[in-house]
Amino acid sequence: MNDRKSSFRQGPVIAMMLFPALGFLLLAVRDGSTTAALLAGALPLLILLADTVIAGIMGADRLLVSMTAFFCSLGLLVRACTLPEITLPALAESAADLSGAADALILPAVVLAAAFGLSRRQVLLSFLSLGVGAALLFLLGKHESALLLGAAVVLMYWMSGAGPFGLLAAVCALVGMAFLAWSLSPEIRDAFGIWQDPEAFAESGAPLPASLAAISAGGLFGTGPGLVSFDLLPASSPWFAFAALCHQFGMIAAILTLILFGLMPLRGASAARAARGSFHSLSAAGVSLLLGLAALSGAAGAAGILPSTGIPFPFLSGGTSLIRDLLLSAILCWVSGRNRQDLKEDASLAMLAH
Repeated sequence: MNDRKSSFRQGPVIAMMLFPALGFLLLAVRDGSTTAALLAGALPLLILLADTVIAGIMGADRLLVSMTAFFCSLGLLVRACTLPEITLPALAESAADLSGAADALILPAVVLAAAFGLSRRQVLLSFLSLGVGAALLFLLGKHESALLLGAAVVLMYWMSGAGPFGLLAAVCALVGMAFLAWSLSPEIRDAFGIWQDPEAFAESGAPLPASLAAISAGGLFGTGPGLVSFDLLPASSPWFAFAALCHQFGMIAAILTLILFGLMPLRGASAARAARGSFHSLSAAGVSLLLGLAALSGAAGAAGILPSTGIPFPFLSGGTSLIRDLLLSAILCWVSGRNRQDLKEDASLAMLAH
């Protein structure tokens, strides 16, 4: 039975090791890129290291740690494929050009503060932290991130057992935030206008029409790693990293990526249910909500299902927003590690009792 469980856990890890390795290997063979060849060998080792050493030290969910390493590797592959020449300086420059540092620390910090307040029935503290975080994001022009944060905290409030009147007030406050964002941000109003009729803006260089064209050009199976229509993808990067994924690897690979990414918030939800303390439970729930909502917003915005929000797709968009994603993943690993430690302590106490 243990051998079956071990093979079941190792199978997804091996698959996650092979995909970015094969992608960079194809680039190395076709373009003769030494950097791609090095990354083809280094990235599987990184995922293996995360699965064995890092997860072992932290006592965290091994699959969760491996998925974090895999999506970082996949994001690196997607960005490398959109470069005319794959070199380490070019990869570093492409990452440095991506914005997102404003919410890298604010979102995880507010989620932890809100979880702390809700776990102690101090609702005012939770929403005060939300107000401060949202105000900072509004001042920095990150209106979409403020709305994402507000939605996550309101859902956390509902999960903590909020009464109907308190929940109604929280939803009304979130609607007020959305109205304020609409009033202050011409980018949001423009995004809604382009979303309603993207064809009318096809020649304007707007990101959404370029994203839809890139996805359509990729079809079901994609153009192949590095076979990029540079007249499309530069206009849709970095906020449309999902479009770059669809363009090169096809809709089938993109759907499989979404399914695999869905495991991350699901594992986070599982860690939230297993947590003994309400603070750890709400922290894991809030992080899972942020990751899930960000992925939904990024994929649906790139495909034109929802208005484009400018929220980076977790891990794939890279850049400084990767700091945010790694911090959120670290919180999930911390909670899952704490849960495993609690189970070990229970087993020790049971042995002592006997």
